[in-house]
Amino acid sequence: MHPIKGPHFSLDKPRACVQVERKGKKLHLNGIQIAKESTLWTNLPDDYTIIDKDGNEVPKERTRIISVETIDPFHLIAEL
Repeated sequence: MHPIKGPHFSLDKPRACVQVERKGKKLHLNGIQIAKESTLWTNLPDDYTIIDKDGNEVPKERTRIISVETIDPFHLIAEL
């Protein structure tokens, strides 16, 4: 089951994103991918944090979105 509920939307073009592994409300970076334009997304709540390979929190610069059709604990994250 996906951990985040909310309205779903797709984007009009493929999007560079990062794959993350969810551990509670911490999302650990796990690689880079390209998401198809048909990927469904929802906004990532502010209480979720992204953690880099060194264990540091990645500062939020823009609105973050999370894929909704991925199987927990692995998801895609992009910024708008």
